[in-house]
Amino acid sequence: MKRLTPLLMLWATSFAQAATTTHAEGSLSSAFSLLQVALSLLVILVLIMGMAWFAKRYLSSHTSTNTAIKMISGLNVGGRERVLLLEVGEQWVVIGVAPGHISTLTTMPRQPVTTHHPNETRQTFSAAMSARFKQMREAGRE
Repeated sequence: MKRLTPLLMLWATSFAQAATTTHAEGSLSSAFSLLQVALSLLVILVLIMGMAWFAKRYLSSHTSTNTAIKMISGLNVGGRERVLLLEVGEQWVVIGVAPGHISTLTTMPRQPVTTHHPNETRQTFSAAMSARFKQMREAGRE
């Protein structure tokens, strides 16, 4: 913060000088004042971006893989409501989350996790549709 104080004072004085500029100084002085304002704005934007990067880099909470609770899946069921599947030890817990309220829906033993790929569904669907069209063509020929 000590490094920023002289920069902020320079910025404030440039605004004060720009406010008291008379027309007698000419367009060169106006261009210089405009350049100072633009550079001041650029410095402020760079400072904001730097602080955001610093906060993201050093102040974010790091999630550990050695936690006792893991989220397996989640599904939005409304604007602010969700159903979550959590793994707690060897149990899966299904919970409902709403603003100001969390409730346990059910528990079950841990099961193997199957991943669902959208491309597999499309291929299966297209194969099923192809088979159905073949059946319809064969039925139409008879």
